[in-house]
Amino acid sequence: LGMEYVTGPYGIARAGYRWSDYHSISFGAAFGLTKRGTLFQAGWSFPTEGGKNTEWSVGLSYRM
Repeated sequence: LGMEYVTGPYGIARAGYRWSDYHSISFGAAFGLTKRGTLFQAGWSFPTEGGKNTEWSVGLSYRM
């Protein structure tokens, strides 16, 4: 469950709530060509339950 806000032709901001083995809240951003092209992505999530570690992610995608 989440949302994505396109900040312009070169950026995206993201936030969401994830549940699988444990629940977490995530934030992220992407920079690049938002309509058609390459996006560099980064994200961070933290658990809403105790005892779990935070997670970082980086990625690269291409939108057609």
